Amino acid sequence: MIRKSLSEPSSSLNLKEVLTEKIPVYYDLLRDFRREHGTAVVNKITVNDMYSGLSGMKTIIKETSDSHPKFGVTYRGVTMPGIVNLLPHRGHFPSPESIFWLLLTGDVPTESQTRSLIHDWASRRQKRNNWLSECQTILKVLPQRLGPLEKLSIILMSLDSTDKHVKDSLRSKILSHEQWECQNFQEKIQRLLGPNPQTNILKGLVRAFIEKSNNSLPGYEKSNYPNLGYHVLHMFANEIASQDPQVKLSMKITNVVDSIPQANEEHFVPEKNSIICPLLKYYGLNDMEFNQGLICMSRALGAVASIIWSRIINLPVENPLSCSTHHCIELMKKTNRESRHDKVILIPKK
Repeated sequence: MIRKSLSEPSSSLNLKEVLTEKIPVYYDLLRDFRREHGTAVVNKITVNDMYSGLSGMKTIIKETSDSHPKFGVTYRGVTMPGIVNLLPHRGHFPSPESIFWLLLTGDVPTESQTRSLIHDWASRRQKRNNWLSECQTILKVLPQRLGPLEKLSIILMSLDSTDKHVKDSLRSKILSHEQWECQNFQEKIQRLLGPNPQTNILKGLVRAFIEKSNNSLPGYEKSNYPNLGYHVLHMFANEIASQDPQVKLSMKITNVVDSIPQANEEHFVPEKNSIICPLLKYYGLNDMEFNQGLICMSRALGAVASIIWSRIINLPVENPLSCSTHHCIELMKKTNRESRHDKVILIPKK
């Protein structure tokens, strides 16, 4: 279901004009919401939450996307399969421009609006030729021993831009290595058993890996619900690269993992990481460090859209307080003393 909080869809072909129409309506919504619910409690944070990095706690406003336990990441209330079905396509799947339009406006763009944004971005790239040549000049003088991600970081530092938020967001995405842990796991299986292992042998190896890794598996998560992001990539792989040996091996591993019974209700479900590396290799992209930079840049679309809306509603930089373990211990002792002091003890009459 697409949210209606950003007013009715606009017919304008200019993304800035559409956003200008949406902002005043959103200001009204935000003002009314805070006036009515400004003092409402959203979460109660425990000591364990503090030591787990507030994982799963709702503590930050992000206008462009949500994370749902059942449906995974949704863009403006639209699930990953919904995005594939609703947005205008370039080839077999939605274009980046149509996804960016949805993220910024909350509207599913028309074909005309998508073409307009494609043309706008193409013209902007032409105007940035000087910037690209500056980047190339910097790259030529960098030491050859530097990897792609280190070079990308240096390029970002050299940009003549006041927009520090964009660069910081991009750098934070560079630090993720989950894709390559999964790739190493699949490569180990291929080295041990070949590209087309027997199912029973593969099942025994996967089961042994799970037991050795403290009931975890790279590229898979414990959940009661399927990962819809993986579902979309699986559809793409079936349509484009179903006969590729590494893609077939990835799908076979997933089928085997799915057949292994689990002790509780949650079971292993494949994440996007379990199939994205074979797909990249199918297209000849074998340098995993380069691929990591490529994925980082693709994720920048969502980061930029989120930054734009954070500025629209003037969200402050998150600045929570921190404390040491000793401070927490003293705080708990004080809380317990005050709790005992406030209790009223009733002594029955003799």
